[in-house]
Amino acid sequence: MARLRLFANLRELVGSSEVEIQGDTVGAVLDHAADQYGQEFKDNLGHARVWLNGEPAEAQDPVGRLDEVALIPPVSGGAAAATVTVSGIQVAAATVALLVANAFAEPAWFVAILVGVGAFWAWDISGDDEPGRPYRVPVLFAVLAGPLATYGFEVAELVPAGRGIGLGVAAGLAVMITLIAAVSSPRHRSLVSLVSTSMVALAAALSIGSLVLVRIQTVLGQDLIWVFLAMVIIGKATAGLLARARTPSLDPLTGAVLATVLTAVVASFIWDLGFVGMFLVGIFVSVGLVAGTSMGSLIRVGEVYLTDSVGGSLVALDGPVLAALVYAPFVTLLL
Repeated sequence: MARLRLFANLRELVGSSEVEIQGDTVGAVLDHAADQYGQEFKDNLGHARVWLNGEPAEAQDPVGRLDEVALIPPVSGGAAAATVTVSGIQVAAATVALLVANAFAEPAWFVAILVGVGAFWAWDISGDDEPGRPYRVPVLFAVLAGPLATYGFEVAELVPAGRGIGLGVAAGLAVMITLIAAVSSPRHRSLVSLVSTSMVALAAALSIGSLVLVRIQTVLGQDLIWVFLAMVIIGKATAGLLARARTPSLDPLTGAVLATVLTAVVASFIWDLGFVGMFLVGIFVSVGLVAGTSMGSLIRVGEVYLTDSVGGSLVALDGPVLAALVYAPFVTLLL
């Protein structure tokens, strides 16, 4: 017997987020659950990701009374294989677009693509028809507030301001937009909706604004963006490979942290940056990746999971969004 945790439509079909199911393996638990809850549950079960105690599970994995099997269906529905393929293509396309845009000396290309990717991510993580999810309208406006405020106060120098005031203005605009939108939409006035919308709006505005600030206001802006992209890509790729390999000696979370920090250290030599400073930046970025993944799962399925397999097209960008938020301030302080 094991505890079976259910999310999204599976939770709605069963009427509970947690049930006790007989079975001495993961496969047996799922078979008993399918028999108990009917054909519709069984059909949706085929699309779900299966996790055992927070790790990807196989049907033959043994389970005991204290073990937890989690079923996380794709948020957008559809077959699991198709979801993985489409999501992977979209994330890869966004990554390539950012890499190509940063190769141009003119930063406007990078800023434009960054806003586009940010808007795509905001659309994916929010949902107007789900009161518990972030309200899409203010989040999308926050995506624009980040670069506009950063440019206006940091580059165009609309006022004689200290460094970073543009990000503060972006944060204020994100909160104000959220409150105004809540007034216009009674469905999104609940505390849960306000908190989730404010959190995502702030993350979107500050993350995009931070990367814009690094790219256009620092002497090595282009190189520092290369470093950030390298840390994120290598860190996330390492986590994905370890999750598939299921190596007992190194879990995906630890592997991602080590890979991110190591990338930062190597980058300090390639781009002639301070070793100690980049080492610390790598630590903070890796923490942002982990915390962002947790934040994304909480918003998407209402539970904290350190995995990208909680559904959504751009769920793999949840971690990098929060990592971007911390990148600019610590690059400014440490380099």
